[in-house]
Amino acid sequence: MRAILLTMLFLYSFSAWGQNYFVSFSGTGESSSVAGIKVENLSSGEKRTLNGGDILHLTAPTAINEQYSGTSGKLKFYPNPMNEYSVMSFNSPVSGEVSVTVFDLTGRLISVKTLQLEADHQEFLFSGLEKGIYAVNVKGRGFSLSGKLSSISGSRSKLRIEKGGGSGLMKDRESTVSDSKASYATVDMPYNDGEVLKFVGTSGDFSTVVTSSFTGNKEIIFKFVRCTDADNRNYAVVEIGTQTWMASNLRTTKYMNGDLIGTTSPKTLNISAETSPKYEWVYYAFGITEIDTSLFGRLYTWHAAVDTRKVCPTGWHLPSQPEWNTLIASMGGSTVAGGKLKETGLSNWSSPNTGASNISGFSAVPGGTRAPAGSCTNYKNFCYLWSATQRDATYAWYTAMGYNFEMAYSDVNTLKSVGNGIRCVKD
Repeated sequence: MRAILLTMLFLYSFSAWGQNYFVSFSGTGESSSVAGIKVENLSSGEKRTLNGGDILHLTAPTAINEQYSGTSGKLKFYPNPMNEYSVMSFNSPVSGEVSVTVFDLTGRLISVKTLQLEADHQEFLFSGLEKGIYAVNVKGRGFSLSGKLSSISGSRSKLRIEKGGGSGLMKDRESTVSDSKASYATVDMPYNDGEVLKFVGTSGDFSTVVTSSFTGNKEIIFKFVRCTDADNRNYAVVEIGTQTWMASNLRTTKYMNGDLIGTTSPKTLNISAETSPKYEWVYYAFGITEIDTSLFGRLYTWHAAVDTRKVCPTGWHLPSQPEWNTLIASMGGSTVAGGKLKETGLSNWSSPNTGASNISGFSAVPGGTRAPAGSCTNYKNFCYLWSATQRDATYAWYTAMGYNFEMAYSDVNTLKSVGNGIRCVKD
């Protein structure tokens, strides 16, 4: 019975928050630290930007995103998350006995403190709280306040709750606390069950994409992997099934030995007669000077893509057709894989961008293509990405996705002198 009562009290203390999932972040691989995170709800388009030590609090869209506010005011913590300590403040509307109760997210009782308070502004100093997220309830005669407190401390000591001396306690701690408040926070974001969030974590030159849905609290672990082209440009990466892919199209102008790949002059030059053309272009067309290569990448002939000097970063390579097939199979097969691989919305894709969910984090974009005769077409409409597998001396296979279907085709081929996009896969 006691366990049931504690659980009910725990749930009551969280009831004002509605749905509550807490997401923390860590790094592994090339870096164990996370400098920042960009979060996007792939269903609603809602976005947030966090510092690496922040905690993301996912709430139902109709939930109250601030701490519970009763008739007597708010239960506040400063800083939150805490490291060594945090100051809890609230207004006690009446004099008398007040209990301060702390639970962890499993409903386990951490501490209960009962004391006599006057009707006044109150402050308590919390210290010795292990890393985690906690529900705090302050209950007195005729009022009950609840709040959430996160701790990033490595402390293994016992939680201490000390009564402060009014506003003086906050002032005494202000210079030390302010640095922590600037670095860490609990960031609220509306979330419905079943929605998928895309996380882009950064650490120095490294950037990793993770997608996830939530049914409870979770730690997102960014596996940081080096992916640096010959222009010394670093690419975000995404792990999908057993493979690790670039999360954006290649846009290098050089082979990995430093040689320029080169382009045609004029850019509309007809190369149909060349037997093994090795060029790259920035997409051009009537009314388009140059597209943003950071979004769409560059277009490469197949011969440039497979040159022994290598266009892909060290440790990466141009995917074979079987490797494309592995990716597509991991996304449920060709009939639905395009939707799961395509970037959502209409910022870069033409309407209707059928079936796009990007639950893979691959973020395929429609960079179009360049014909051997010199024209560029299908920007914003189709995504064409080379495979290393050739059909014969003249044709090679590629993978295609489009604005008006959710399929992904890897059984299509074209002239090797065509300019298509490139995504590299990790060795």
